[in-house]
Amino acid sequence: FVLKYGFPAVEMRFRWIPPGTFTRGTPPREITISKGFWMAETECTQDQWRAVMRGNPAPSKFVGGNLPVESVSA
Repeated sequence: FVLKYGFPAVEMRFRWIPPGTFTRGTPPREITISKGFWMAETECTQDQWRAVMRGNPAPSKFVGGNLPVESVSA
């Protein structure tokens, strides 16, 4: 789906990730996702961050509206 948010509006596209099982890693491990979820198609840009966070600057070392947000911590 497409989310349009903020002023001026920014667009964020999402894809549905269904539940299921897959193999990853070295050594290979089987991973199971029990619930599906929506995930952004691309990284969040600094313009998108500002729109969603109501003007708060993105926590980024390299500044630019179309550059990705980096240095985010929980």
